[in-house]
Amino acid sequence: MKVAVLGASGFIGGAVVTELLYRGYAVRALVRRLAARSVLEISGAEVAMVDLYEPASLEAGLAGCQALVHCAGYYPKSGLGFRRQLPPALASVENALAAARRAGVERVVYTSSLSAFGRPPPGRELACEEDHYQPGSTRDLYHELKFQMERHALRFSEAVVVNPTLTLGPGDRKPMVGRLVRMVAAGWLPFYINSKTNVIDVRDLATAMVNALERGRAGERYLLGGHNLTSHELLCNIALRAGRLPPAIGLPASLAKALACLAETANVYLLGRGEMYLLTAVNGLVHGQHYDCAKARRELGLRSRPITETIDDTLKWWTKPDYI
Repeated sequence: MKVAVLGASGFIGGAVVTELLYRGYAVRALVRRLAARSVLEISGAEVAMVDLYEPASLEAGLAGCQALVHCAGYYPKSGLGFRRQLPPALASVENALAAARRAGVERVVYTSSLSAFGRPPPGRELACEEDHYQPGSTRDLYHELKFQMERHALRFSEAVVVNPTLTLGPGDRKPMVGRLVRMVAAGWLPFYINSKTNVIDVRDLATAMVNALERGRAGERYLLGGHNLTSHELLCNIALRAGRLPPAIGLPASLAKALACLAETANVYLLGRGEMYLLTAVNGLVHGQHYDCAKARRELGLRSRPITETIDDTLKWWTKPDYI
């Protein structure tokens, strides 16, 4: 079987390519730029350039493939402008999955987000696949977009949806969440927002995603998580492993959100810049929760290595001489 990986130059996509090759699959890595180093370094992967907003290029890239792992979900360029960002977000799903259907792809794994999950009902502490995000409940653009994109993906009968939690590990060349970890490891972050979170190692995630390709049920979604922690516990673990003092000043959620919103508004409307991820990051922390991944453990064989191993391997990755 030949498997196409869309977004193969990204953190999660690159780990999925590695896992597929390890299991003996033929892999076509679909990227935006042929110079995507993290893909070209992977021996044995065929590389093709595609554009999410050019259906013809997607169909050509998928030709001859029997399966698709979609790891190129739209990421909002700022936490502002829902109406402006919704059309390209939905198009990124529609174009890829429609092209897969036209190309005769039989199996699709679509990578969604934990942000598509809502709060558990009273009496149940851990959120699971039964808990769907309620539009408008957070007033956060990232949650709204990811929920709408997931709903769009589930319209395709071939799709299995996976929902990773906070993902860390080696191989993150363009860190998003990892940027926060790097700041803690360097001793540059004195503040924290104490909230609930769940962390999975990217290697454990990739294993579960390939298992979803092999035996996940179409039309279902699977929560792929690891360790339930508070964000402060996670940051303290990182600081300890890096030999630094942990962040010691807790910021109230309301103050953190107000400061992030002010910074993004100034960035977009005063400075005229289009990209800033601060508000999305803060809202992700504020609305964090703990999760029950029993379904993925039962059906996909999800496993979680120790969080200390993930942190240590991540820190080692960032100190490699060839890290960019």
